[in-house]
Amino acid sequence: MSKKVYIKKSNKEETTIKCFNEFDSIAETEELSNEILLKAMSVYITEFIHRDKHMWNQNYRFFFASLVVMFLPNLTKKLGFEIPGVFSNVNWIFPTLGMVLALVFLYVALGLAKRFKAISKTYCNIIDMLPKSLHRVSIEDMPIKFVNHSHVYVMPIAMFVALMVTGIILIISL
Repeated sequence: MSKKVYIKKSNKEETTIKCFNEFDSIAETEELSNEILLKAMSVYITEFIHRDKHMWNQNYRFFFASLVVMFLPNLTKKLGFEIPGVFSNVNWIFPTLGMVLALVFLYVALGLAKRFKAISKTYCNIIDMLPKSLHRVSIEDMPIKFVNHSHVYVMPIAMFVALMVTGIILIISL
């Protein structure tokens, strides 16, 4: 009979795992086997990989979309089209729209980073439940103590700042 593993976080200090048989009610678990923990880790590492790919895919899409909108007046001659007459005298609107898109990018990127941080912490909590012999060497054990799962915010914020500075420079240069 196969088991489905569900992990529920009860508070910041303690993580509880409940195992359900497919056709039974909740089975009481006093001590979890390493096999169940490793299966749960497999599920969470798959989600971790998915969240990582999705987060960076969205980050780069929004970043480059913002850049294209900002530089659109400069790209028209090279791409062989013209901006309609209504917008030809108000070139400041494109960097402004790019900056607005950058704000949307920041909101989406921080939400994705928060989800990524949550799955990463859950995965680390499962690792902590394993016996010490099965623990991986973590960079948290290294002499440099930078890792607290907040590093996922650094790159999206840096990308946002770069977009805002670019937009401001483009508006000033007009």
